[in-house]
Amino acid sequence: MCRFYKGEKRCPKDISFVGWECEEMYVKEKLAGNEDSFMEDVNLFCKLGLDKIPELKDGTPIEIQATMFERFCHNSDTDPVILANYFPQFYAREVNKSDELDSDIICLKLWKGDRVPQNEWERKQKEEFDEMKKQGEVPDISWFE
Repeated sequence: MCRFYKGEKRCPKDISFVGWECEEMYVKEKLAGNEDSFMEDVNLFCKLGLDKIPELKDGTPIEIQATMFERFCHNSDTDPVILANYFPQFYAREVNKSDELDSDIICLKLWKGDRVPQNEWERKQKEEFDEMKKQGEVPDISWFE
């Protein structure tokens, strides 16, 4: 699911360029059937443990996140092992701005377990959803189907 790239030829001025660029690359590679083009980035991302960091579990495909990490490291002389410590803050600042996401999408991802709560409102929503699951209930919202 793309948050930034919507098929435009150029990145709109009011969104994250790195997010748009990585999503554009992801979509084009997937459409071309080049699934393996992300493997090197994904392997490094996982080797450094970035796939285990709760703040990065927002439902964004790992290929996009790994590509963002590669872009984050691209122009630096610093070892990626060191940069891995700073990537979650970069990601939060550049990409994972909850106020820019549709609340319905956030709720769906929280319900399905594809997103770790990013703020107090999301934590409360997740708690309510967890309680509903214990009770065997499902939200009465049409877009959940």
